[in-house]
Amino acid sequence: MKDENRVNNSNLQNKDGEGPDDSDSVALTANFIFVARDYKTNKAAQVNRLTPETEQEKILYDGAETRDKVRKMKRGEDKKQSDKSEVNRLEALLSEGRIFCDMPALADRDSILLRDTRLENALICHPQQRNLHGRIFGGFLMHRAFELAFSTAYAFAGIVPSFLLKQEIKIFCDMPALADRDSILLRDTRLENALICHPQQRNLHGRIFGGFLMHRAFELAFSTAYAFAGIVPSFLEVDHVDFYKPVDVGDFLRFKSCVLYTEIDNPDQPLIYVEVVAHVTRPEMRSSVVSNTFYFTFTVRPGAKATKNRFRLRNVVPATEEEARRVLERMDAEALQRSQSI
Repeated sequence: MKDENRVNNSNLQNKDGEGPDDSDSVALTANFIFVARDYKTNKAAQVNRLTPETEQEKILYDGAETRDKVRKMKRGEDKKQSDKSEVNRLEALLSEGRIFCDMPALADRDSILLRDTRLENALICHPQQRNLHGRIFGGFLMHRAFELAFSTAYAFAGIVPSFLLKQEIKIFCDMPALADRDSILLRDTRLENALICHPQQRNLHGRIFGGFLMHRAFELAFSTAYAFAGIVPSFLEVDHVDFYKPVDVGDFLRFKSCVLYTEIDNPDQPLIYVEVVAHVTRPEMRSSVVSNTFYFTFTVRPGAKATKNRFRLRNVVPATEEEARRVLERMDAEALQRSQSI
């Protein structure tokens, strides 16, 4: 007895337009894993074990068992590789530093230890620096922190440094007419829609069916990529889907999408990464909870680009720290996924 069901689905392409036969070619094969849950306790529920009878059933059964073993083995290997990769990165960072500490005469003269770049200051906080709540004003702390950071960069570089943090973002916000025309703020790529969840969209457990949510998220992501690129995009893949909270019948559901970033290094296949976040909103309770996040990748086919003169995808620029963090997290996840697929 197990609490998992493995389902194999093969779609056949009929060649002669008549009934199915052995000559039909397989157009698509998909393997699904479903986890059984007790509808009362929502805990794992046991399901009966299958016994294959025919040769074809035995082949499918053995194949599923093999895939399951490989999946579990890969999960363990991924964890080991991740731990090993972290150790290797630390070793690479520390290798030069150990030479500085153990053999300073042989150290790279173009490098410097992190501890040798440190500066420090101290102060007593006075009443004139407090805010309305009697605490020290955050702006005062930021001012002092910036002064120390500027002094650290000045002492390190040996010449007056220039503060460039979010420079392009500041131009967009403060002087949009002078901003780079090949870039666009992340917030300006946003689209949004809303809906009320109806009973016909529920699953066997009375919750809104996940496939329905994915369908609506994909439609909004496609529209976002379409409005961003200016020509019909081509869907490449679903990068990641998270189900945080269940969605119930009658819920007011809002989907918010944006283009997180683009990759335009390959002009034949530029990539558009779209994020869609679903919120369950309850106005009467003044609450909004994230129920799902979806990540999709689109591209633009050369044939479609040929229909539009001087086609060029724009770079997407985050305007806030939160947006920048989301972009970096997605970039790291995409890089990890690519490294594992090699």
